[in-house]
Amino acid sequence: MITFCSSPTVPLVLIMEMTSPSIYLDHWAFRAVSHDHNLAIRLQHAIASTRGTLCLSWISLIEFANNRRQAINEADIFLEGIWPHLFFIDSNPWNVMDRENTHSPSPRTLPPQADHEMLNTLVVYDYNRLEPISISGVIHHFADATDPSDLERLTGIFMSRISELRDNANHDEGFNQRLSAVPVGPGPQFGTRFLVPQILAPFVKDQSHPMEANDAVDFYHTVVPVCYCDHVLLDSHWASVTRQAIARLKNHGHQAHYANIISPKGHDAIEHLIVSLGTA
Repeated sequence: MITFCSSPTVPLVLIMEMTSPSIYLDHWAFRAVSHDHNLAIRLQHAIASTRGTLCLSWISLIEFANNRRQAINEADIFLEGIWPHLFFIDSNPWNVMDRENTHSPSPRTLPPQADHEMLNTLVVYDYNRLEPISISGVIHHFADATDPSDLERLTGIFMSRISELRDNANHDEGFNQRLSAVPVGPGPQFGTRFLVPQILAPFVKDQSHPMEANDAVDFYHTVVPVCYCDHVLLDSHWASVTRQAIARLKNHGHQAHYANIISPKGHDAIEHLIVSLGTA
C-alpha cells in the first residue's frame, strides 16, 4: 500500500507497506489479467476488499518495453484500478540478502525486499491535485524510457553468478554437493539465502545447459517474490522447480515463509488466485 504524509517541514513523504494478502504476477499472468477486463475488475476488487497488495518489480516493467502499445495501455489501466494497493519489490535477491544481513525489525526500518528507488522514480507527485500522488501511465512512460542495456545489466548479474559458481565447481570436487546441501533446522527469518542456492544448483551441475536471458528473467521473477509474497503466479517450469526446492527445505525443518505458488497458464491461474483470496 502506498500512502503519504506531510508536515510543516516536509511537504510530502511517501510511505510504502506490503500488506497481506500480497500478490506477485509473472509477466504472462500480468498480461493475461490486464487483457481481460472482467478478470482485471475482479482481481482489483479482490485486492481492494482484502486490503492486499499487488507487488511490482523492475523486471516485470522492463519486459513491457518489448510489448505492443495495446498491451502497455491495458496494463496501465489495470494498475490505475489497483492504486494505491501497490508495493515495489526488489527482484534482485543479492541486493535483498545484503539488506537482510543488517535488518533489525522496527516500525521505522525499511523491509529488505522494498525497492524505494522504484517508488521514488515511478510515483508521480502533483501538489495541485486533490490526490497529490498517482501512478497514471507508469508502464507507458517506463517502456518509452527503457534502454535494452537495462535488461542486459540485470541478466548479466545472473550470468556472472552462474559462471562464477560453475568455475568453483570445476576446481572443487565437493562444491556441487555443498551448494545443493540443505542445512538442518528452522533457519533464519528470511528464506532467501536458502532458496537461492537450491534454485541455482541445477544450473551449476548441468554445465551443458546453456545460460539464457529468459532463465535470468524467470529467476528474478521467482526468488524474492516467493520468499516475501503470499501468492505468486509463475510459469509451469519455474513453479515446479521452486516447489521442489521449497519441499527440500521444509523436509529439513526450515520454517521460513514461502508463497503459495500458482502455475496454470491463462485465465485458470487468475481464477485460482481470486478463489485463494476468498473473494470469488
